[in-house]
Amino acid sequence: MLKNSPWFELYTFAPPHFPFCDEFNADWVLDPIDTYSSFFYTIVAVIIYFQGKHSPKALRQMAWIPFFLTFGSILFHMSFTYIFLVADFLGIFFLSFYGINLNFVRLGKVEKTKVIRLSMAGTILYGLLMALLYSIKVHTGLLMLPLLFILIQSEWRCFKQEEEVDYSGYKMAFGLIILGYTAMLLEGLPFQLGCLEGPLKGRLQLHLIWHLFSAISMVLLFRFYNQEGIRKSFQEDTGL
Repeated sequence: MLKNSPWFELYTFAPPHFPFCDEFNADWVLDPIDTYSSFFYTIVAVIIYFQGKHSPKALRQMAWIPFFLTFGSILFHMSFTYIFLVADFLGIFFLSFYGINLNFVRLGKVEKTKVIRLSMAGTILYGLLMALLYSIKVHTGLLMLPLLFILIQSEWRCFKQEEEVDYSGYKMAFGLIILGYTAMLLEGLPFQLGCLEGPLKGRLQLHLIWHLFSAISMVLLFRFYNQEGIRKSFQEDTGL
């Protein structure tokens, strides 16, 4: 990072474990491609908001999650500092725990009133684990693997007890998540593949693929949860 960058001191204090794809200048936005592609999540937030206006509260509130994801992602990619990488991942952690707890509501293991509190508790725990992994130089993205396992395992249990639920959108969403997450891991440590080379260099980065695919998957997952066979589990009584 250039010494005259406004983020240089913060970067020196705690650099992230993602590689630079190009030689960045000293502007406030160091990584324009990934910074501006973060607005994919804002588009998702608007889509979920309008599609969920008449949905149960537990589902309507999902529109706020990609909205906050936008800010965390922008802060990280414009600064390329580990401190704001934490802000980026906290939104991802909360989204994952929220989905897990929605599944536990469907299974009758968690009350609707506790979804947000449990999701926040899990997010705080994962934030601490993120700091630990950073101190021993392990890729933060690996923290997502157990969350994805729990999410899929709990969904399998829901599948066995629910009827008339269409899983086509769910399968498409997780296919996109796997592809996008693989691209993100390949860009960072331990693989360090960085950017795509050739004619697309400087125009398309592997992390942008994660932004796009994960954003599309969030719309598909919302529609999955919002179908009649599932949304009945979230009908309000006292609300969240």
